[in-house]
Amino acid sequence: SEQIAAFTTARSCVQYRQLLAELGVTQFGPTVIHEDNTACIAFSKNPVNFKRNRHVLIQYHYIRDLTENGIVRLEYIQTKDQIADIFTKPLPPSDFRRLLPFITADVT
Repeated sequence: SEQIAAFTTARSCVQYRQLLAELGVTQFGPTVIHEDNTACIAFSKNPVNFKRNRHVLIQYHYIRDLTENGIVRLEYIQTKDQIADIFTKPLPPSDFRRLLPFITADVT
């Protein structure tokens, strides 16, 4: 599931980069994707096929290509600091309050 989520995010990043390029805003350097699964990160960086990952569909090897070409970069982030968890998991109130300032925007 982590690999599928990383693939979907990477695909969205490529689409947004293409849109921005059409608007005249070119992004130099890779788009950073924060990932809390070290196996997913290792899979994206290591082009060697292991017996354990042979079940992964070919489309998910797309992340490897994007990583090798410098379009995206997966970086490790601790699970407790993963801001996306506020949308995807039931969190204890203390963790919810700690992460909340990172997703709210001051619109005034």
